[in-house]
Amino acid sequence: MEPDTEKKVDKKKGNLLGIDPSSLGVIKPKHLTNNIPLAITILTYSKNLEAQNSELTTENETLKTYAVNYEKLRLKSKFAALFSILATIFVAIAVNFFTSGQVENTLLFGLLGLVFTLINFYLSYIKPE
Repeated sequence: MEPDTEKKVDKKKGNLLGIDPSSLGVIKPKHLTNNIPLAITILTYSKNLEAQNSELTTENETLKTYAVNYEKLRLKSKFAALFSILATIFVAIAVNFFTSGQVENTLLFGLLGLVFTLINFYLSYIKPE
């Protein structure tokens, strides 16, 4: 008889106001009739779930914002790398023209290199919105 008594005690420990917590999703109206503690427990549980849902929705929106800003930052980095490469090429061409004595072409390609370098610095140091 003692083993049966232990089983009954274990079953009662798992119950919440006479209802097993794992079966809260299958509560029928007859369980709520004249069972105010159970109704209060279910309402409290529902409020807690709504609060958790609200917190998770806020966190989800925050993470979406982070993801959008990260993509913008990646795009800016790609353009900055492209402008850096172009600036290097234009400066190299300008140096080549300078050593051959072609001043007009040296100024043109030197200024293009300078413009692309400035664009690169701008893209590298501005913050995302």
